Amino acid sequence: VTQGHTSIDESMLTGEPMPVEKVEEDEVVAGTLNKSGSILFKATRVGKDTALAQIINMVKRAQNSKPPIGRLADVISAYFVPVIMITAILSALAWLNFGPDPALAFAVVSATTVLIIACPCALALSTPFTYGNILRVFSENLFFVKNANAIGTLAEVKHLVFDKTGTLTEKNSNAISYKGEELTLDQKRAIYSLTAQSSHPLSQIIANHFSRLEPLEVLDFNETIGAGVSGFVNGVRIKLGSSAWLVGETRQADSSSVYVYLQNRVIGHFQISVSYRVGLSNLLNKLSSKYKLSILSGDNDSSKNALQQMFGGFYKLAFSLKPKSKAEEIHLLKKEGKVAMMGD
Repeated sequence: VTQGHTSIDESMLTGEPMPVEKVEEDEVVAGTLNKSGSILFKATRVGKDTALAQIINMVKRAQNSKPPIGRLADVISAYFVPVIMITAILSALAWLNFGPDPALAFAVVSATTVLIIACPCALALSTPFTYGNILRVFSENLFFVKNANAIGTLAEVKHLVFDKTGTLTEKNSNAISYKGEELTLDQKRAIYSLTAQSSHPLSQIIANHFSRLEPLEVLDFNETIGAGVSGFVNGVRIKLGSSAWLVGETRQADSSSVYVYLQNRVIGHFQISVSYRVGLSNLLNKLSSKYKLSILSGDNDSSKNALQQMFGGFYKLAFSLKPKSKAEEIHLLKKEGKVAMMGD
């Protein structure tokens, strides 16, 4: 970024559901979405060097890979087919020269019988048919097989690695809660009216939360990119945004937090977090009896505490990882045994 300040949706690359703030000198990636704000940027990598192109190449290599048993079948077929053809020809010649009349008919039947019984094409077809059916079953159950080798070694897997967003969490679903002074109906309507005018994803989540309320008129609306929104509602100034912007203080929260500033003070804050799939805790506890469990996520570590409370036996928890970094982490874990990953 050479100029400007904005929020970028990088979910296609990292799985991070919340936008990432970008300022000058930060790196943006082709294919990600600008959610709010305006920037100028300089292309430093183009064509095959972009992150998107590298991901496409990784997928192509995975699709073109062949399991060890498939390669073995190809080697055997290369010798097996010629041997069967020669055997069929020799059988036909034997009946032609030494068989009873009608020798030609017996020769044809003999050669055909050898080809049907040996059926060299069955060897070549069996492996792709079997693996194709396995891939179909996996797809129906929303499993992603990164490499065909993983299918043949699945029975040997001792370590399961999960991506978080979209794998352990419900897609497009956010849990929102409020902590602080109890809000009056007019205050809720004011918050709804203010956030409804913002394009920021966090503001949109809060606005949807209060969408059944009647809006009020907002005067002097202003949105500070990467910080918050402000305006006058019923003659009262209201601000929503980060604690650093409102009071010059950074406060920690185990989720994305939006603070409410009224009457010259912070009266509370909204906590916005992802919703995990129903029964996830029971599933993790059940799997832990047979496998080591880890999470490699492109999301930030705001949900680390929630995950540890849900299941305390994770072998490894790693966040803010790019696709390449995830592949490197998997490579390290594979040194300790067979690994299966679910997610992206």
